[in-house]
Amino acid sequence: MPRAVPTLTLASVGFVVSVLVAPSAASLEPDHASADRTSIDVPAPAARAPSPSLEPLLARARSVTVRVGDSSGAGGSGTLVSREGHVLTALHVIAGRSRLVVTTPDGATHRARVIARDEDHDLALLGTRRASTSCVTISRASAPPDPWVLAAGFAGALEGLEAPSITLGLRLVTDDGSGRTIASVHLAPGMSGGPVLDGAGELVGINVAMGRFVPIEPASLAPLTSLSCDAPPIARSFPPVVSDAQGAPDRTASLAVALAPVPTTLVDHTVDLHTSLGVVVGGVVVAPDLVLTLADRHLADARLDRPALERRIEVVAIDDELALIRVPDLGITPIALETRRSEAPVGSLLRGVVGRRPGIVGAVAQRPGLLRPFVPSPPGRRCGTLLAMRIAASPDVPLVHPVLAHDAEAMRGELLVDEGGSPRAIHVGHHTSGLGYAVDLDDALARFAAVLRR
Repeated sequence: MPRAVPTLTLASVGFVVSVLVAPSAASLEPDHASADRTSIDVPAPAARAPSPSLEPLLARARSVTVRVGDSSGAGGSGTLVSREGHVLTALHVIAGRSRLVVTTPDGATHRARVIARDEDHDLALLGTRRASTSCVTISRASAPPDPWVLAAGFAGALEGLEAPSITLGLRLVTDDGSGRTIASVHLAPGMSGGPVLDGAGELVGINVAMGRFVPIEPASLAPLTSLSCDAPPIARSFPPVVSDAQGAPDRTASLAVALAPVPTTLVDHTVDLHTSLGVVVGGVVVAPDLVLTLADRHLADARLDRPALERRIEVVAIDDELALIRVPDLGITPIALETRRSEAPVGSLLRGVVGRRPGIVGAVAQRPGLLRPFVPSPPGRRCGTLLAMRIAASPDVPLVHPVLAHDAEAMRGELLVDEGGSPRAIHVGHHTSGLGYAVDLDDALARFAAVLRR
């Protein structure tokens, strides 16, 4: 149950956020968070394509992605490539580690040994001597590669983490000069060694750096040629690729093909709150004078984005990462909310009503742990000072409630809509650039049900 909060008492209260994964980087809003609310948009296609079913592909990614580390718990990710428990990972993940440990999707830990190394391509093959129920087939397709790829990995050491982060993107450059492929996938520290799958669910690469993966060539690691996996191919379900004005594949426009247009009136039910540190936090009007937003510790001294609404903000209630505030004489029509439980959110598409940059729901975090917020440097000459202030205002916080993990870019507190253009969630923040999490609106409103009924 939410707890009542006296007016303007958040200054001494930190905020709590829920997320699937958390790296060691430290903001909770992407670089475009302060952009004009109407300046970022993606033209809606003339005809909406059938929404792709990505869940089978996501399920495979989750079943073959493992943790690779040592007894200290530090490390990265790996990929199961045989029923005998062989794990392919990035060589730099195991560098300097003498007692390797692999944690499989069922939570079991196994000692591992290095079977082969490929220093030129930053790859390593490990053996665990434990049979695996899941594995992924290494692609040997001779046809042109899928433009779409799906990358997975454990973004940082997060206690209680049950599933890897998953992100979807397009190949942009097939060779960056060092044999790596550049793709529009959002990768975080800790995801190195994780799989990159094509539309058929076959392994085409291993994550090695931000936005880059190494294509798999079995000849570079001789033992790979003798390994086999009987995982069947998955029916390809990616949307068609749309190019930008320069002819380059455009991830945002391509995903938008499978989305219904966002009703332009939805933004009229939202507000922006500007804190004293220059951080913009969104909010959704859920009652004539009540706004659902985030429990930022500087919320009490925030001002609304509309000059006529620079009024005293009363913090009515806080429930972990969310807050309900009262703004007298708000004059904004509350949003009409629908209960949407007809389909599982994992594998579905989301986008914000302001930025409108779409992404996929990669997982639902059922047992969150601890978050280290990602804080990008603010623009300006004194960015070092401002960054330090922002980091100080965004400490590590425990995670309590389940959330939707996704790779859509959004502003903190921004309203996210589903494939049909209906309100779905409120974006809580990013644990690294491009990888974020959100609270389902049904869950958010249920937390404040007693207050909303008054």
